[in-house]
Amino acid sequence: MAIKSNEVETAFEIVLEEIEDSIVSINQEISISSSSRDYDKSLILIKVAQQMTAFRDKVYELQKEWSKLTDTKFRGEIKTTKTKRRGKRRLSKGLRTREDVFEIPILRAIVKLDGTAIMSDILEEIAESMSSLLNNYAYSLLPSTELPRWQNTAQWARYEMVKKGLLESNSPRGIWSITQLGRDFLKTHTSEINNKLPRPVSRLEERGGESAPLGLVQVIEVCQEIYQHHINYNEAVKIVARRRNLKSIQTIYDKCTRRIGINTDQFRLLLQEKNQLRKYLISQYPDYESYIVSALE
Repeated sequence: MAIKSNEVETAFEIVLEEIEDSIVSINQEISISSSSRDYDKSLILIKVAQQMTAFRDKVYELQKEWSKLTDTKFRGEIKTTKTKRRGKRRLSKGLRTREDVFEIPILRAIVKLDGTAIMSDILEEIAESMSSLLNNYAYSLLPSTELPRWQNTAQWARYEMVKKGLLESNSPRGIWSITQLGRDFLKTHTSEINNKLPRPVSRLEERGGESAPLGLVQVIEVCQEIYQHHINYNEAVKIVARRRNLKSIQTIYDKCTRRIGINTDQFRLLLQEKNQLRKYLISQYPDYESYIVSALE
């Protein structure tokens, strides 16, 4: 029995990405027509988007069926072939990262962010944890948007996880929340996570000898820019955001304020007294005291 399973998998990924990109384009048109109050057109486009999403779901289910057919336990019965293709370009293998690969990183990120968080924070966590798995293609932009391909795939993974009951279905727009089923799923797959998705550790984290939360690491980076280079708060935030290739500096501002329970004025006051800043950060991250003390010595 000869099956070109790798090329079929790649073909599924190509088809899924094209469909998903088309859905993104339709959604953009819906936003434009709604803004211009062309509600009749919006309703038509919404129906098209729903039909395209349903079609995409069918393709995804077919992909899962194919994966089962070519599962590793049947590999001994299957012979893969390297048939020469005449007049056709061979499909590039392993371009798009599969959606199911994102499931564990998404669950890990949400748990790390206290069970519920805004999408941008979750994607930022995922970018760190999956940096060794994402290739150049994953970071390239979709034709219809300025969205990196891996972020689009992550959002579709979230869509599938909601259907599976791993994530809440009634969360506000832009908010991802884990369910108890999701927590149980993550706990069950803990060993798989540790084996397949080693978390990259920055120099700052190594210095403390602990795997510090990304939010804390970014706060520390801002503080170090201020103390070591004698620049102001806003300049430090811009430098950290640029170094981490973030599109919005608001993410860093948020880590320094809302995420640690204070406002901008309060954070600026803490910056004036390093000892008080250390104490406050330790009160927020008691498990990382040695890292905080070492980083802000």
